[in-house]
Amino acid sequence: MKKMKEISRKIIATFLIVGTVMSIIVFHSLDKNFFNPKEKGAWVLWNENPASEAIISWESTNLEDSTVYYGENLNLLNYSILNPTLTEIHHIILTDLKSNTKYYYKIGSSEKMKDEINVFQTAPDNENSSFTFMAISDTQQTSWSNGFCDKVAGKLKTNIFEYDFLMNVGDFVWNGEDQSDWDDFFNTYKEVFNKTVLVPVIGNHDSSYPKVNESSTQSKFPSYFPLSSNSNFYAYSFNYSMVHFTICDFQYGSEDEFENLRQSQLEWLKNDLEQAQNSKYRIVSFHCPIEASGFHGINEDMVENLLPILKTYNVSLILNGHDHHYEHVICDGIDSIILGGGGSFQDPHAILINDCQNMVFGLTYTSISVNNDYIQVNTFTLDDDLVDSFKIQSRRDD
Repeated sequence: MKKMKEISRKIIATFLIVGTVMSIIVFHSLDKNFFNPKEKGAWVLWNENPASEAIISWESTNLEDSTVYYGENLNLLNYSILNPTLTEIHHIILTDLKSNTKYYYKIGSSEKMKDEINVFQTAPDNENSSFTFMAISDTQQTSWSNGFCDKVAGKLKTNIFEYDFLMNVGDFVWNGEDQSDWDDFFNTYKEVFNKTVLVPVIGNHDSSYPKVNESSTQSKFPSYFPLSSNSNFYAYSFNYSMVHFTICDFQYGSEDEFENLRQSQLEWLKNDLEQAQNSKYRIVSFHCPIEASGFHGINEDMVENLLPILKTYNVSLILNGHDHHYEHVICDGIDSIILGGGGSFQDPHAILINDCQNMVFGLTYTSISVNNDYIQVNTFTLDDDLVDSFKIQSRRDD
């Protein structure tokens, strides 16, 4: 009898131990930060000269060297680059590329290459070449966004070859420090990113959230998109045909941003735009809008500190996100569009401001075509219904 009781106690103890271990496993499986990063790739970024350079990027689950095979022929990838440094996040810079040329490429390591062949196209070197790019923002996925991000990505995948590149104007993810948010995002967009070039703009959710300070480096954003050479803010610029693109790091547009670290960014912005005055157009992208009819309204700090700079240097178009709807606003004579229909939950209400030209709730994407005479902006629903369309005439006489 005693032996039976002892056996029973051991069985019960075993079940308790197993149950406890299983509970820990289940608990950690629900903890989104428990697992290591998932494999990602590939995605392509512009380097300093989009007509002749590109950055091929991906993420592996183990430390590996970085190897890229590439070429102009799908069946003949006759160039290769190997970086022997072992890493998980990989960035290989391709140089001396031909302009306006489609390149095919494969990624992997010296031990094993991926089977998938990806593609991108370099920029034209002719400053009079017309082009079209796609712009979205606020793609962050949450439990209450009802799969919206998947729907937008699915739409972009079907027509991505109609565009020369894709710009995301911030809030890629809900929490920039949460690895699984990035895993979900890259998985959702993998069949878009492997066919085009991505132009990233940082949003408030992409950095520390809740935000600890403006220079927090906990986010994975700069690791995935290493384009900024500035230590205190994420900003860069490039020329594509007749347009000078400037990417800035105004996530909130708060007073603290301008009084502290962001003052140096304003000086950087002035210098960048001053050197771009020979370009036919200047397009500036940053996450927080100067004016919006949505939750954030009119940002007086940006009206006072940022808008005069954009007017002084003849900016043609401003691209924003942050407010979760689409809106066309004219800020003191400058066309500005808010691209917040990119996949997150939509704003529950809006109070129309005087400068609002059009506003649309729901999932949208925007096509921006540029030629010598004007910039054409067209915004569509996922059913391809045209919900906004306007032109911006060239302001520089040739």
